[in-house]
Amino acid sequence: EEPVGVMELPDVSAPKAGDQHPAEGSSPTGYRQVMLVLCLVGFFWNCKPSEPYLTQYLMTDKRLTEEQLDHEVWPWYTYGSFLFLLPVGILSEMLGYRAMIFGGVLCREATRILLIFGEGTACMAVMQVTFATATAINTVYFAYVYMVVDLAQFQEATGYVRAA
Repeated sequence: EEPVGVMELPDVSAPKAGDQHPAEGSSPTGYRQVMLVLCLVGFFWNCKPSEPYLTQYLMTDKRLTEEQLDHEVWPWYTYGSFLFLLPVGILSEMLGYRAMIFGGVLCREATRILLIFGEGTACMAVMQVTFATATAINTVYFAYVYMVVDLAQFQEATGYVRAA
């Protein structure tokens, strides 16, 4: 039995031949509920108020030099993005969109944990890879939005999730 107050997103990971679009025939209340959950996920996913201060934090609190950041930390975001962007799309088809979105949330949390408790350039490089992975999974989130809303509601749904 599902706990009271917990909303679950529809599972669209394995559509069968002949199945209708997941949102077709769904009630307006169901649409609003799904969009509310997706907007909340998008807001908390993309809310990064500390990002503009990351360099300052790493240089003052973690005692890394600008040269270390430029040559040993920041490049790993690019490497991670390059490494994970294509596999994330393929894995989302195999494992399911919700599973990949959850994996992205875990990567965001791993980024925070490494950022707070990690020390040294190697740990900060791993932090950049986890952040790049989460950013790559962001594309899965936007694809998922279009899988759960009706074609007629694409424009409205796009506005909501982009605003979130």
